[in-house]
Amino acid sequence: MIRTLSYVFPILLVLLLSHCKDKENPVPDVYVNITIDMNDASYNDLVPGNYKNITGGLSGIILYRKTFNEFSAIERTCPYEAEFNTRVTVIPDNTLFMECDSCKSRYYIEDGALIEGPSKFPLNQYKTTFDGRFLRIYN
Repeated sequence: MIRTLSYVFPILLVLLLSHCKDKENPVPDVYVNITIDMNDASYNDLVPGNYKNITGGLSGIILYRKTFNEFSAIERTCPYEAEFNTRVTVIPDNTLFMECDSCKSRYYIEDGALIEGPSKFPLNQYKTTFDGRFLRIYN
C-alpha cells in the first residue's frame, strides 16, 4: 500500500502543478527599468487622455497619460497567444481600448483589464512613478 502511494503521489503532484500553471498569465516577466524625460519634445503630445507606443518590455509598451501626474504602462503582448508574440494596439476610433491584432481580445487602456475576447488574463502592467519631470517605468 505504501509502495503504491509512493508512485501515485508524484503523479498527483505533477497533475496539480500543471493545472495551477493554467491559471498563471502566460506572458513572461521581463526586466523593465526605463526613465523618460517628459521635457523631451518627442513627448509633447503625451497629454492627459493620450498614449504613446514606446520600446521596452517584451513586445513594446503602451504608455497612457491618465492625468497630468498619473501614467499607466501596459505590456503589448497579448496573453491569449503569448507564445506567438501577438500584440495589442490602441483602437484608432476609441483610444480607451486596445485590441489584440490576432485573437481580437479587447482591453482597457488605463490598466490593461480584459473587457472581452478569448483571453482569460489582463495585460501585464508596469509600475510608474513621476516626479514632475522624469517618468520611471519599472517592475
